[in-house]
Amino acid sequence: MDGVGDNGDLCPATPAGVAVDAFGCADAQVDGDGDGICDPGASSQGPSMCIGSDNCPDDANADQADFDSDDSGDACDADIDGGGVTNDADLCALTVADAPDRLGQNRWTLSNVASGTFDQAEPQAGTVFQFTTSNTGGCSCDEIVEITGAGKGHEKNGCSTSLMLEWIQTVP
Repeated sequence: MDGVGDNGDLCPATPAGVAVDAFGCADAQVDGDGDGICDPGASSQGPSMCIGSDNCPDDANADQADFDSDDSGDACDADIDGGGVTNDADLCALTVADAPDRLGQNRWTLSNVASGTFDQAEPQAGTVFQFTTSNTGGCSCDEIVEITGAGKGHEKNGCSTSLMLEWIQTVP
Protein backbone atom coordinates (compact mmCIF):
# COMPACT_ATOMS: atom_id res chain seq x y z
CA MET A 1 0.00 0.00 0.00
CA ASP A 2 2.81 2.43 0.84
CA GLY A 3 4.96 1.55 -2.17
CA VAL A 4 7.53 -0.52 -0.27
CA GLY A 5 7.67 -4.26 -0.98
CA ASP A 6 6.56 -6.61 1.79
CA ASN A 7 10.05 -8.08 2.27
CA GLY A 8 11.60 -4.70 3.12
CA ASP A 9 8.57 -3.06 4.77
CA LEU A 10 9.20 -2.56 8.51
CA CYS A 11 5.87 -0.79 8.95
CA PRO A 12 3.34 -2.74 6.86
CA ALA A 13 0.31 -0.95 8.40
CA THR A 14 1.22 2.43 6.92
CA PRO A 15 -1.82 3.84 5.09
CA ALA A 16 -1.60 4.64 1.39
CA GLY A 17 -0.63 8.19 0.45
CA VAL A 18 1.44 8.87 3.60
CA ALA A 19 5.10 9.88 3.14
CA VAL A 20 7.36 7.00 4.12
CA ASP A 21 11.07 6.27 4.27
CA ALA A 22 12.85 3.45 2.44
CA PHE A 23 11.56 0.98 5.03
CA GLY A 24 7.89 1.92 4.59
CA CYS A 25 7.60 3.84 7.87
CA ALA A 26 5.90 7.21 8.37
CA ASP A 27 7.02 9.78 10.94
CA ALA A 28 4.12 8.98 13.30
CA GLN A 29 5.28 5.35 13.40
CA VAL A 30 8.82 6.16 14.47
CA ASP A 31 8.47 9.54 16.23
CA GLY A 32 5.01 9.57 17.78
CA ASP A 33 5.44 12.86 19.64
CA GLY A 34 7.11 14.66 16.73
CA ASP A 35 10.10 15.93 18.71
CA GLY A 36 12.74 14.66 16.25
CA ILE A 37 13.88 11.86 18.58
CA CYS A 38 12.97 8.32 17.48
CA ASP A 39 10.61 6.27 19.64
CA PRO A 40 12.42 3.53 21.62
CA GLY A 41 13.00 0.50 19.42
CA ALA A 42 12.07 2.33 16.20
CA SER A 43 13.81 0.48 13.40
CA SER A 44 13.61 3.35 10.95
CA GLN A 45 14.18 7.07 10.83
CA GLY A 46 11.03 8.04 8.93
CA PRO A 47 10.90 10.80 6.33
CA SER A 48 11.90 13.44 8.91
CA MET A 49 15.06 11.51 9.81
CA CYS A 50 14.51 11.35 13.59
CA ILE A 51 17.60 10.44 15.60
CA GLY A 52 18.45 8.72 18.89
CA SER A 53 16.01 6.98 21.20
CA ASP A 54 13.31 9.05 22.91
CA ASN A 55 13.28 8.79 26.71
CA CYS A 56 9.68 10.06 26.76
CA PRO A 57 7.94 8.95 23.56
CA ASP A 58 4.47 10.18 24.56
CA ASP A 59 5.47 13.80 25.31
CA ALA A 60 7.57 16.13 23.18
CA ASN A 61 10.91 16.68 24.90
CA ALA A 62 13.54 17.46 22.32
CA ASP A 63 16.11 18.30 25.03
CA GLN A 64 15.79 14.74 26.49
CA ALA A 65 16.25 16.20 30.01
CA ASP A 66 16.43 13.48 32.68
CA PHE A 67 17.25 15.12 36.05
CA ASP A 68 17.48 11.87 38.03
CA SER A 69 19.12 9.80 35.24
CA ASP A 70 16.46 7.07 35.42
CA ASP A 71 16.03 6.84 31.62
CA SER A 72 12.57 8.38 31.90
CA GLY A 73 12.54 11.92 30.49
CA ASP A 74 11.46 14.75 32.78
CA ALA A 75 8.48 15.51 30.53
CA CYS A 76 6.86 12.19 31.51
CA ASP A 77 8.64 11.28 34.78
CA ALA A 78 6.18 11.15 37.70
CA ASP A 79 9.10 11.68 40.13
CA ILE A 80 11.60 13.99 38.42
CA ASP A 81 14.21 13.97 41.20
CA GLY A 82 13.84 10.25 42.04
CA GLY A 83 13.29 10.96 45.74
CA GLY A 84 10.25 8.74 46.13
CA VAL A 85 7.65 11.54 46.19
CA THR A 86 5.54 12.13 43.08
CA ASN A 87 5.81 15.54 41.43
CA ASP A 88 2.27 16.53 42.41
CA ALA A 89 3.08 16.01 46.12
CA ASP A 90 6.75 17.07 46.06
CA LEU A 91 7.34 20.41 47.79
CA CYS A 92 10.95 20.45 46.53
CA ALA A 93 10.79 18.98 43.03
CA LEU A 94 14.48 19.08 42.07
CA THR A 95 16.08 17.82 45.27
CA VAL A 96 19.80 17.13 45.35
CA ALA A 97 21.75 15.47 48.14
CA ASP A 98 22.86 17.55 51.12
CA ALA A 99 26.55 18.18 51.68
CA PRO A 100 27.08 19.30 55.29
CA ASP A 101 30.64 20.15 56.35
CA ARG A 102 30.33 17.75 59.27
CA LEU A 103 27.26 15.86 60.39
CA GLY A 104 26.90 16.83 64.06
CA GLN A 105 25.44 14.90 66.96
CA ASN A 106 21.69 14.32 66.61
CA ARG A 107 21.73 15.95 63.14
CA TRP A 108 20.22 14.70 59.89
CA THR A 109 21.17 14.83 56.21
CA LEU A 110 19.83 13.45 52.96
CA SER A 111 23.04 12.05 51.49
CA ASN A 112 21.37 10.00 48.74
CA VAL A 113 18.12 11.31 47.22
CA ALA A 114 17.25 7.96 45.61
CA SER A 115 17.32 6.17 48.98
CA GLY A 116 14.71 8.58 50.33
CA THR A 117 16.08 8.06 53.85
CA PHE A 118 17.89 10.67 55.93
CA ASP A 119 21.15 9.68 57.63
CA GLN A 120 22.00 10.55 61.22
CA ALA A 121 25.37 10.72 62.95
CA GLU A 122 25.92 10.21 66.67
CA PRO A 123 22.31 9.90 67.86
CA GLN A 124 21.63 10.99 71.43
CA ALA A 125 20.89 8.14 73.80
CA GLY A 126 17.25 7.12 73.84
CA THR A 127 16.25 8.93 70.64
CA VAL A 128 14.66 6.79 67.98
CA PHE A 129 13.69 8.74 64.88
CA GLN A 130 13.75 8.00 61.20
CA PHE A 131 13.05 10.61 58.56
CA THR A 132 12.29 9.99 54.90
CA THR A 133 11.50 12.17 51.92
CA SER A 134 7.91 10.96 52.29
CA ASN A 135 7.87 12.64 55.75
CA THR A 136 9.50 15.83 54.48
CA GLY A 137 7.41 16.34 51.35
CA GLY A 138 10.37 15.46 49.15
CA CYS A 139 12.69 18.09 50.69
CA SER A 140 16.30 17.69 51.78
CA CYS A 141 17.81 19.33 54.86
CA ASP A 142 19.31 22.16 52.78
CA GLU A 143 15.89 22.87 51.24
CA ILE A 144 14.17 22.80 54.63
CA VAL A 145 16.74 25.27 55.97
CA GLU A 146 16.22 27.56 52.97
CA ILE A 147 12.42 27.45 53.18
CA THR A 148 12.23 27.93 56.96
CA GLY A 149 15.09 30.40 57.28
CA ALA A 150 16.72 28.20 59.94
CA GLY A 151 20.27 29.11 60.90
CA LYS A 152 23.28 28.30 58.74
CA GLY A 153 24.43 25.81 61.40
CA HIS A 154 21.83 23.43 60.02
CA GLU A 155 23.45 23.58 56.57
CA LYS A 156 26.92 23.19 58.07
CA ASN A 157 26.16 20.37 60.54
CA GLY A 158 22.88 18.87 59.28
CA CYS A 159 19.29 19.53 60.37
CA SER A 160 18.53 19.15 64.05
CA THR A 161 15.89 16.66 65.12
CA SER A 162 13.73 19.53 66.38
CA LEU A 163 13.85 21.29 62.99
CA MET A 164 12.96 18.04 61.24
CA LEU A 165 10.01 17.42 63.61
CA GLU A 166 8.75 20.99 63.21
CA TRP A 167 9.05 20.72 59.42
CA ILE A 168 7.16 17.44 59.02
CA GLN A 169 4.26 18.92 61.03
CA THR A 170 3.85 21.50 58.24
CA VAL A 171 3.88 18.95 55.40
CA PRO A 172 0.38 18.29 54.06
